[in-house]
This record gives sequence, structure tokens and C-alpha cells, in this order.
Amino acid sequence: MRKSIILLLALLLALTAAACGDDEGGEATTTAATEETTTTAAAGGDAVLTVSGAVAAEKGFTQAELEALGVETLTLDKPNDGPTDFTGVRLAAVLEAAAVDDTAATLTFIASDGFEYEAALADVLACSDCLLAFDEGTLRLAMPGMENKAWVKEVVEIVAS
Repeated sequence: MRKSIILLLALLLALTAAACGDDEGGEATTTAATEETTTTAAAGGDAVLTVSGAVAAEKGFTQAELEALGVETLTLDKPNDGPTDFTGVRLAAVLEAAAVDDTAATLTFIASDGFEYEAALADVLACSDCLLAFDEGTLRLAMPGMENKAWVKEVVEIVAS
């Protein structure tokens, strides 16, 4: 719900800015308005996900930073539930933005309750539809083709090793 409101406000702000500008400056005005909204959201938000371990530098992502990686909705075959819609960002895009080192072999996904799931980095990167999905104010993994335990709820950290 919160994500929808933020996205709606950003869209309205961008449309308002575009309507106020002339044809020559409209695109620049829209871009500036969108950047201002993203910056405000990022500045006001706390990191919702940390990527650490074998990375260039530990990276904390805000909700806005994750959304900037490209939000998508995919229908994925979830174990025990069948086809289910998930909205989020591609897990590979998150790992790329965090600059996970090429020497890393595994990823450990850690939930807010301490639950951990380990997966081979190669398997995760081979999964083109794996998502870090937005789930009612938290993050969860949507990992088609992987066991049910891989679909970790309330993910707060990814550790590359």
C-alpha cells in the first residue's frame, strides 16, 4: 500500500511538472521532479536490505533504491501454491548493484527472524525470473524452480561468500 502511494505521488508530481513546462523543457522538468521524489524518499527512508560479504563495499538499499532498479510483476510457480503474481526487482539486478565479487560462491539470505537459506551464487544468477519481491512492507524471495525453503520471507540481508 505504502509503495503504491509513493509511486502514485511520484507519477502525479512528474505529470504536474510536465504540464507546467514547455515542449523544450518538459523532459528535463519531468526528470528533475522524478529525481527529487526519489531523493526525498531515499533520504527519508532507512535501509530495508543490506548486501555484505564478498562485495566491493557493504551496501544498504532503501525501498526507493530497490525500486529504481526496475520494478516488475511476474507470475511465478510457487511451491504448494501454484501460479502467483509477485512484484519486485530482479535478484540479479540487486546483486549487480551491490557489486558482488566474482569469487563468491554462495549467497546466504537472512530473514528478520534469523532464518537463513544458503544458495549457490551460480544457481541464483542462472534464475532469470528470481525476484526480490515487495510483500506488504517487507521483502521476500520469489525463487521459481527452487525448493520451498528458498522462498524466504522478510529478507533483511544477503551475505555473499
